Amino acid sequence: MNRFIAKHALTKFRQNPHFPVNTLLMMRAAVAAQMDGVHADYMDAGMQAMWEQGLKMDDPEVFVRAMNAADLDGQRLLARSQEPDVKQVLLDTTSVAVARGAFGIPTFFVGDEMFFGKERLSQIETEIVKQKECT
Repeated sequence: MNRFIAKHALTKFRQNPHFPVNTLLMMRAAVAAQMDGVHADYMDAGMQAMWEQGLKMDDPEVFVRAMNAADLDGQRLLARSQEPDVKQVLLDTTSVAVARGAFGIPTFFVGDEMFFGKERLSQIETEIVKQKECT
């Protein structure tokens, strides 16, 4: 982890003092953010809150404040995270990932090839190029 942080100059990273946290709220809210067209901004806000600010993101009040501070509607994201359609999308997505063999994060698929771990990012790039060359 330290080599990855140094290589990518992640100067604001810090271990979250609340880790591990229950990420169900954040995962459901990610689905809601994607459905609402604010997924990229949500991911930036969530990663900063967890891995730069060290916030306890499984606490609904902390979650709402963090999202509001990032100019997102934290209360809407919290409410949407409890909606049946959002829950179902996460359940379906998780089921597909498990069926494909995913077991943690980050897991990436390039075609049918699975790569696990951030240290595999260069291998993912190689596989993408290889598969493009074959098509």
